Amino acid sequence: MAKFHRSLLSTAVIMATVTAAPVVLAASEPELTLSTRTFYFNRDFREGPEDRVAAAQAFRADYLSPTFGERFQFGLTALANIKLDGRNNDAAADVNRVNSDGETEHSAKIGQVFFDAGITEGTKVRVGRVIMGLPLLNDPDIRSTPGAHQIVMLSGDYDNGEFYALYNDEARTRSDISFEEYSSGGEDYEVIIAGGGYKFDNGVGVHAAYGYADDYQRQIYLNANYTYDLGDARSLLIDFYHYDGEAEGNLYSDPDYNSTMSNLAARYTMGNLKLLVSYQTIGGDDAYDFAWGGQRPNPAAGLELRSV
Repeated sequence: MAKFHRSLLSTAVIMATVTAAPVVLAASEPELTLSTRTFYFNRDFREGPEDRVAAAQAFRADYLSPTFGERFQFGLTALANIKLDGRNNDAAADVNRVNSDGETEHSAKIGQVFFDAGITEGTKVRVGRVIMGLPLLNDPDIRSTPGAHQIVMLSGDYDNGEFYALYNDEARTRSDISFEEYSSGGEDYEVIIAGGGYKFDNGVGVHAAYGYADDYQRQIYLNANYTYDLGDARSLLIDFYHYDGEAEGNLYSDPDYNSTMSNLAARYTMGNLKLLVSYQTIGGDDAYDFAWGGQRPNPAAGLELRSV
């Protein structure tokens, strides 16, 4: 099944390339962004598991090349993480790299490296290892450094709409330096995701996505939102999203897994001030599983309201 989905994506990319008009990516200047982060983690369980304490100083450099031939561009992110503190069960905090002895230590890695090729104006193919921010493939930046995915993705952005289709076969956790294939029960598998969204002129936005890992899991994401413009740099966003996940085949640890998660939120914005009220509910017998297994971390805490 995975091979069939991979062939579909490859065919779509080839067809788009053959039928495309030439000029694609807008001309640009090279961009270099440097940033630092001091991160401290302290989880007090009160009872039960051992407390976790960890701290790190992270450095990040993002480079985006100029556009070559009005069609090609590449990006590179370098990450360095200096361990400042680590006590008790700090290996489970996912802040510092864990070595082969189970101890945490300093680390440096290529955070992401990708290559963009424009097909038509607004449509491109991205290949590489990328820090993702999609509803069904998300690398939340909620520790000292983010994780990343190895992908091939076709995406388009036209007027008020967007679409994407991607193939993903490897991932890296936030604290690790190497990528690992998705694997369960001694068998490897891949993740296929397709989705898109549209923003109507009346302020209503919608987004839908479908993800599938052969013989492992499938996930569905639905979102609807509406933005009220209150004037004077003030606005109110009403946002609803729904996730539905289910085991598909024999590789998932619980073949009967089936869970849903729904969330309704209201966000008031006034200049740089944002106030959020949210209500969330979980359906089914299990907690909702955002991850696709393998070496993936759980990205639940990194999800943000979407207003396409």
